[in-house]
Amino acid sequence: MRTTARPTLQRLAGGLAALALGLGLAACGSDDSGATDEPSASDSSATSGATDEPTESTSTDDPAVIDEGGEVSPEQFAQMIQDGIEKTKTAHVTFTTSGGSGGFSGDGDVDYAASPPNMQLTMKVTASQELHMLLVDGVMYIESPQAEGTYMKYDLSDPSNPLGANFVDQLDPATAMTQFTQALSSVSSLGEEDVDGQTLAHYVMTIDTSKLKTASQSTEMPAELTTDVWLDDENRMARSSIDLGQGSTYDTTLSDFDKPVDIQAPPDDQVVTQ
Repeated sequence: MRTTARPTLQRLAGGLAALALGLGLAACGSDDSGATDEPSASDSSATSGATDEPTESTSTDDPAVIDEGGEVSPEQFAQMIQDGIEKTKTAHVTFTTSGGSGGFSGDGDVDYAASPPNMQLTMKVTASQELHMLLVDGVMYIESPQAEGTYMKYDLSDPSNPLGANFVDQLDPATAMTQFTQALSSVSSLGEEDVDGQTLAHYVMTIDTSKLKTASQSTEMPAELTTDVWLDDENRMARSSIDLGQGSTYDTTLSDFDKPVDIQAPPDDQVVTQ
């Protein structure tokens, strides 16, 4: 069981960290990145693309933000994303990878009021295997594939947890935002679009993968990643799609914002500590 659980957990790690920010960014390979050698958040403007422009954020209602074909400064866009995160209390999420190898899909609910966010997710890792996961108060519970109704418990504050000593930091939106800002090199606005009955603002981001710290370099990534993001009128991310290269994409959709969710840890008699 242990030999199959660890790779599955590592595949889950990228998806969870991505959901914390509401972007697919961290899915690019953040099993155990933790603290980086990059400058702190206060210096992020120096790492998000060469620019002599002032670092203070401009108003998010700047015409460049919504005009089709307009360029948006990475700092300004990062602030928009941050504003959207702060306005999001809960959401229903669906996510999938397509193309390439090792794809997965899933859905569930996220409560962003907690830090790290509380989650309940069902992830389809193979054609015949589903992974049921709860994240409550920094503790992860994963239903055992061998014993339905029994959950393996992983305290993410424990440095020896299989997802890595710093994984819990990646689930913190503030930490994820710092890494996101450092890696973001350019943003273009494609204007508003009708998506499943919603009017969403479409942006295309370019991400410098050299500024993404990964625990393992075994996964080959292109020098740049292109990410499409659709924001609603409160700058909450409704959709994102990352081109991971080699025909693989990572897609995320968030909906049912701020609807009540009930995310609780399983009863003690159903929990096995790892």
